[in-house]
Amino acid sequence: MTLTTCDCENNSKKLAWSIPVKHGLPDPGKRILIQTEQYQTIGFYVPGFWLESDGDLVDYDEERDTYYIKEGWYEDCYGAEAYYQITDHIKGYRNLLEFTE
Repeated sequence: MTLTTCDCENNSKKLAWSIPVKHGLPDPGKRILIQTEQYQTIGFYVPGFWLESDGDLVDYDEERDTYYIKEGWYEDCYGAEAYYQITDHIKGYRNLLEFTE
């Protein structure tokens, strides 16, 4: 295997975030790679009154008598069965790589 250095100046378009938030939101609940001002993480976007929850950070729908996760971006803590709302400014996101056989 040969390792080479990255010519970042010529590859800047390839390294840029593929979807700035200003160009649209991802599919609800889809796991994606999120870029904030401070860090990168795997997470998902939730629109309002879309995903039921009995935890914190919820909105209540009186007509349905149901609690829903508040609209926003969430970090997926894989394996911990927990998620945390991202409060940093979201710069962009991209789909996770999908491996095929």
